[in-house]
Amino acid sequence: MATDRALGVLTLFSLEKPVWTAEEVAGRLEVSISSAYRYLSNLMELGLVATAGAGRYVLGPAIIQLDRQIQLTDPMLQQAHPIMEELIVYAPPGSVMLLCRALVIQSSAYTRCSTTGPKPW
Repeated sequence: MATDRALGVLTLFSLEKPVWTAEEVAGRLEVSISSAYRYLSNLMELGLVATAGAGRYVLGPAIIQLDRQIQLTDPMLQQAHPIMEELIVYAPPGSVMLLCRALVIQSSAYTRCSTTGPKPW
C-alpha cells in the first residue's frame, strides 16, 4: 500500500542519518524516484518532512507537535508520572528514573517520561 511506503519514509531518519535525498529514499524503499518524490511531497504537506537545502530532506516540525501531544495525552504516561514521582523519593540523591517503551522500529527503545530525585547538594 502506498500509505505504508510513504510512512515508511519516516522510519529511515535516524541520528546516524538525519538527512535523505529522494534518490536514497527510492533506493532504500525499492521504489521509483517519482514515487519517492511523491512520498516526500505528501509528507512535506503534512509538516512531517522538511527540506534542508537542494534535494535534501529532514524530519519536519509536525514531529515535535506529535511528540508533545503524546507527552500530554498518552494514558501510560499519565498514569506512570505520578507513580514515578512517588518512587523517586526513595532513590539516592541525584538519581534519574526513566520510563521506556520498546519500539519495533529499528529495535530501539525511547525514553517517554523521566523524573529526577533530590539534588545531591
